[in-house]
Amino acid sequence: MPIMTKADLMDNFDQVVTNPALTLEVVNAHVDNLREDDYLLDQYRVIATSGTTGARGCLSTAGRTGPHLCSSPPVGGAGT
Repeated sequence: MPIMTKADLMDNFDQVVTNPALTLEVVNAHVDNLREDDYLLDQYRVIATSGTTGARGCLSTAGRTGPHLCSSPPVGGAGT
């Protein structure tokens, strides 16, 4: 996978994830309606950034098996 900014990742989220049921629309709806710890589609743990840079980032992991989609700030630079 090429190095991507958070903006690149969020703009292409549906093409980057490996499960077609895990769309950005579905992830955002899950985060927006989350009131307690819960899995999305009974298998994905979803994490959202605060959006202080102007855009929220959404990340997911496949249950307890590890990263499904990860994002990190560029080396030597501020978080995006």
